Amino acid sequence: MSLIVYVEDNEINGDLVMSQMRRMDVPVIVAENGKSGIDAIIRHEPDLILMDFNLPDMNGVEVMTRVKSRSHLRNIPVIMLTADSTERTHRHAIEMGCAGYLVKPVRRDELRYVLNKFIGTSRIL
Repeated sequence: MSLIVYVEDNEINGDLVMSQMRRMDVPVIVAENGKSGIDAIIRHEPDLILMDFNLPDMNGVEVMTRVKSRSHLRNIPVIMLTADSTERTHRHAIEMGCAGYLVKPVRRDELRYVLNKFIGTSRIL
């Protein structure tokens, strides 16, 4: 079974995504800031990382860069989540190595698409 690490500091946004993930019965480890996110990713080596762009201690790109600097974690896809829907932010996330980008609040169909694409789940939301 696939495992996801979700790095999110906003409880409301986290609850919205987590309620969708529970419906799919996909195991998720939640981290509330960049440092705890890095620790969780190193410890659990997930199949997918959902990463908030703006975190209290560092931004999501910095977390992703630190994670990707470790060869055994380099191929884990990172999906950046942010409320900023501008093309500039989207382009920046992709240029920095993100596999995808979702705008908050994350829609159910978009999350389902990402999970199907990156971890091959066909669970119904």
